[in-house]
Amino acid sequence: MDKEIGDRTINEYIVIIKTPLMWLIGLSILSFLIGLPRYLPGIGGVIALLTLPFSLIILIVSLVIGGYIGYITVKKYSGNLLTAAVAGALAGAISGLVGAVLGLFNAVLSLAFAFSPFGGAFIMTEAVFSLITSPILGAIVGAILSVIGGVVAGSSSFESKKAKK
Repeated sequence: MDKEIGDRTINEYIVIIKTPLMWLIGLSILSFLIGLPRYLPGIGGVIALLTLPFSLIILIVSLVIGGYIGYITVKKYSGNLLTAAVAGALAGAISGLVGAVLGLFNAVLSLAFAFSPFGGAFIMTEAVFSLITSPILGAIVGAILSVIGGVVAGSSSFESKKAKK
């Protein structure tokens, strides 16, 4: 028997977050790709400034997806706010880890193109620190946004339906 967290199993949470998580990962990859032109000699800085609005749009869409996870958890999967929070935290942790891995790759590119005013040790330390903190912060933000989405969907309780019986 699978262990339950917030009246759902991990497999049930995977079903809930699968599509929104694919969107979040896709947006992380798109954000990474949009940032690549900054390594072009001479025009990289200008291109980086021109892509800034796209990065902002990606951020906003990612935040909306976090709320959407909570919304569908309540509406489509009959969850409560606890279920929404756990689903959002799981999606946030996974997408945060993917973003951190892409950030590590970005750090390696930065070293390869010698855009390191502080030295390679600083960039790699930041990248490794991000591998640890991004999933944690992603889980926290994902849980908060999903609870907001669950409230918008009409739930007002963190109490499990099993606990009410």
